[in-house]
Amino acid sequence: MLVPALALAVAGLGAPAAAAPAASVLECAGKPATIVGTPGFDNIVGTPAADVIVALDGDDAIRGLGGDDTICGGDGADVIFGQDGNDLVLGDAGHDIIQGGAGDDDLRGGAGHDIVGGGDGDDDVIGDPGHDRLTGGNGRDFMSGDTGDDHIFGNNDFDVLLGDAGNDRLSGGRENDLIFGGANNDILSGGHGDDGLDGGPGNDTLTGGDGDDGLVGGSGNDQLSGGAGSDGLEGDDGNDRLTGGSGDDGLGGGSGDDILIGGDGNDGLNGGNGRDQISGGKGTELIFGGAGDDIIQGGSDSDRILGDAGNDRIHGNGGDDIIDGGAGNDFASGGNGNDRMEGGSGNDRLFGNADDDNLDGQTGVNFNNGGAGTNICQNPAVGPGC
Repeated sequence: MLVPALALAVAGLGAPAAAAPAASVLECAGKPATIVGTPGFDNIVGTPAADVIVALDGDDAIRGLGGDDTICGGDGADVIFGQDGNDLVLGDAGHDIIQGGAGDDDLRGGAGHDIVGGGDGDDDVIGDPGHDRLTGGNGRDFMSGDTGDDHIFGNNDFDVLLGDAGNDRLSGGRENDLIFGGANNDILSGGHGDDGLDGGPGNDTLTGGDGDDGLVGGSGNDQLSGGAGSDGLEGDDGNDRLTGGSGDDGLGGGSGDDILIGGDGNDGLNGGNGRDQISGGKGTELIFGGAGDDIIQGGSDSDRILGDAGNDRIHGNGGDDIIDGGAGNDFASGGNGNDRMEGGSGNDRLFGNADDDNLDGQTGVNFNNGGAGTNICQNPAVGPGC
C-alpha cells in the first residue's frame, strides 16, 4: 500500500484536468483514448466507467476511479491509482508510483525506477527496466522485476516472484510462495508458509523461514538456510554452504566443494561430488560423503555415515554410530558410544575410542585401534585395544 502522504498529495492537487476530446491517433494498449492529458503536469480523474487514459508527457497524477481502466502514464514521473476495477496500467518512461487498488490488475512500471503495488485482487506486477520496488498486496499475485536491482515483496496469499536479471531481493510473505531469483546475485526469503526458492545463476543467499521449504541454489556459490520446518536444500553447481536449521531436513551439496550443516532434527546429508565438509549437528543423521575427499562430523546422537568414494576423514562423535568408509583410503574415529566401523575398499585406519566397538578394516592394508572398552577387530584382528 502506498504511504498515506502520497495519497493525500494526489487528493490535494486541485480540480481535475478537463477531459480533452479523444484524438483518433492516440491509443493506450491498442484502445482509443477517452481521456487525454497535456504535455505538462495533469491531474486526471477518470469516471466510474471503463476509461482509456493517455496522460502524455509530464509528471502527472492519475486516478482511474471505478471501471476496468486502461491507463498510459507517458514520459515523466507519474503517480497513478487504478482504484476499483480490473485495470491495465502502463507507467511508461519515468520514475513512477503505481497502485492498482481493488480488482485483478495488470501493472507495468516501464522504464525508470518504479514503485508498484498490486493492492487487493490477483495482480500481475511487472517492474520492467530499472531498479524497482514491487509489492503484491492481498490476492494471488505474479511479480517480475525484469532488468535492474529490484526489491519484490509477496505479502498475503500465494504469490510467484521472479527477480529476472539484476541483483534482486525477494521476500515471499505470509503464504506458500514460489520465488525465482533469476540471473546475478540474489537474496531470497520465503517468509511464512511452505515455499519453493530457486536462486538460479549467480551467488545467491536463500532462507526458507517458517514452514517446510524447498531451496535450490542453482549455479554459483550459494548460501542456503532452511530455517524452521522440515526443509529440502540442494546446492546444485558451485561451492555452496547449506544449513538445515530446526526440523528434519534433507541437504544435497551437488557438484562443487560444499559445506553442509544439519542443525537440529534428524537430517539426511549428501555431499555429492567434490571435497565436502559435512556436520550432522543434533539428531540422528544419515550422511553420505559422495565422491571426493570429504571431512564428516557425525554429531551428538547415533548416526549412520557412509564416506563413499574418496579418501575420507570421518568422526562419529557421540552416540552409537555405524560408519562405512567406502572406497578410498579412509580415516575413521567412532568417538563416544558403541560404534561399528567398516573401512571398505582401500587402506584404512579405524579408531574405536571409548566404549565397546566393532572394527572391520575389510579389504586393503588396514590399521585398527579399538581404544578403551571391549572391542572386536577384523582385518586385521590385532591392534591396540583389540
